[in-house]
Amino acid sequence: MAEKLFDLTGRVALVTGASSGFGVTFAHGLADAGADVVVAARRLERLEKTAEGVRERGRRCLVVQTDLTQPDQIENLVSRSMEEFGRLDILVNNAARGGMAMWMETTTLEEYRLIMDTNLTSVFLLTQRAGKEMLARGWGRIINISSVEGVQAAPEKDPSFGYCTAKHAMAGLTKETAKQWAKRGVTVNQIGPGFFHTELTDRFLSDPQMKAELAALAPMGRVGQPEELMGLLLLLASEASSYITGQTIMVDGGWSIW
Repeated sequence: MAEKLFDLTGRVALVTGASSGFGVTFAHGLADAGADVVVAARRLERLEKTAEGVRERGRRCLVVQTDLTQPDQIENLVSRSMEEFGRLDILVNNAARGGMAMWMETTTLEEYRLIMDTNLTSVFLLTQRAGKEMLARGWGRIINISSVEGVQAAPEKDPSFGYCTAKHAMAGLTKETAKQWAKRGVTVNQIGPGFFHTELTDRFLSDPQMKAELAALAPMGRVGQPEELMGLLLLLASEASSYITGQTIMVDGGWSIW
């Protein structure tokens, strides 16, 4: 019975930002649980490598090179997914951009818009478009990947004005969408990672002193590994989470306790 709760056989999952980091881990983990997977990102060669891993697990995989700041490419992504599989059951809004719009007083409007388009507007557009397919079938799981910086300010040594603003706004998007779709079979939740080893964080975790200082902010005293998110992702993607919606669940080594 317990295994069936987490079984994704017959489901189709779409994972954005699937060319590196969390996205690769998520695509492979969903395939391990039985799902066919659509992978999307800008870097085609790296997407193809992710897809190889999905297929090695015996699952089908569709690769769609996508710039999520372009609404027409989001429409193409969902349309091609439906053409290939005839359904969309799980959406993981994982794509993110950091490393810019760091200080409030120096952020340009261009930088701000790019951060928002990548980290927030794309989530709105893709959730809306994929959600229509889920609502039509009466079942769906939408999982937004937020951050510890979506529930509190960024660490003093890692100023992240644009990223922090977008991730806070994602919480409102998640809650209100969850409320509106709660009686229609589609759940919407967030995962809030702390600091993990990914391509996005290499710019500061590659510095031993910075890594040690960030690790010390978590009661567990270390940064996370991407595979430590998979248990929660599978919970939120499966029947096991049928009575969970509108939640942000932190996976941060206790960072947000403070």
